Amino acid sequence: MVRVGLVAYVEEQLEQDIALGRLPRNGRLASERVMARWYGVSRGTVREALRRLAARGLVVQHPGRQARAVALDESLTLENLGLALHAAHSEEGRRLLEGFFSLKRQVLVELLAECCARASESQVGQLEAYST
Repeated sequence: MVRVGLVAYVEEQLEQDIALGRLPRNGRLASERVMARWYGVSRGTVREALRRLAARGLVVQHPGRQARAVALDESLTLENLGLALHAAHSEEGRRLLEGFFSLKRQVLVELLAECCARASESQVGQLEAYST
């Protein structure tokens, strides 16, 4: 149980560093050994935190090389939208959120238009009835 808490702690700290742009320009993270010393945990705990971040698209891992953080504008997904919200106080965070919601609206409009184009008249009538 404690291990899960430590992994979550390291994951959260790394998320904040990514969101607040505290990493080198190349996005390269410190080695697992160095991060383990920073956070006072084992390398396995750091490795699991990095694995979780990689599963969410925030970190890229290659065997034998240091992990690299992915810029928020390259990795913005519904799963990590919370990071952008956390960074929304910055100009970049605000711009990312505006772009995300603009894209979401565009996709929804296109999906609705496609559905209406393929729908029968009775199905379109049902849709109109729901919208009033």
